[in-house]
Parts: sequence; structure tokens; C-alpha cells
Amino acid sequence: MESVTRINRIAPPGCWRKGIIVLLAGLFCHIFPAFSALAVDAGRLIEKDGQYVFVENMDPAKREEFKKRLESMTPEQREEFRKRRQEKAAQ
Repeated sequence: MESVTRINRIAPPGCWRKGIIVLLAGLFCHIFPAFSALAVDAGRLIEKDGQYVFVENMDPAKREEFKKRLESMTPEQREEFRKRRQEKAAQ
């Protein structure tokens, strides 16, 4: 019984519950970060006609690799790729 009272003197019972809640909240935020904020790192916002437009910055080497892969695709694969890209952009 004495060990329980020592623990209660160090940290009251309500303190443990709050600590666990804070720990779980921190773990949740670490596992599920704000993915929308990550998109800003891949481009920049430019003001155009009074509205902000997102412009993607792509490395020139990656752009060339992307073009080569598009050229190596068959027309059916290229069309399927374009459809998927448009659907993703619409979301």
C-alpha cells in the first residue's frame, strides 16, 4: 500500500490520464501529418488575375525523365495515364 501512496504523491491519478491522452494525441499527429501542407513544398503560389494559382516546380532532370517515359508508352497507356491525371487533378 505504501508504494501506491508514493506514486500518488509524485503524480496524482488524474495526471496520469492527462499524460496518456497527450501522448496519444502526439502519436496520432505524428502518424497522420497534415498532408495538404506537404503539397506546398512541391511548388509555389502565384497571384494571377487576383487569384492565387499553384504552380508546380519540377526538377529539369525529372521533367526530361518524365517526357522520355511518356514517349516510350503505347497510345493506350498514354491515354490511361492522362485520364488518371485528370481525375486526380479534379479531386
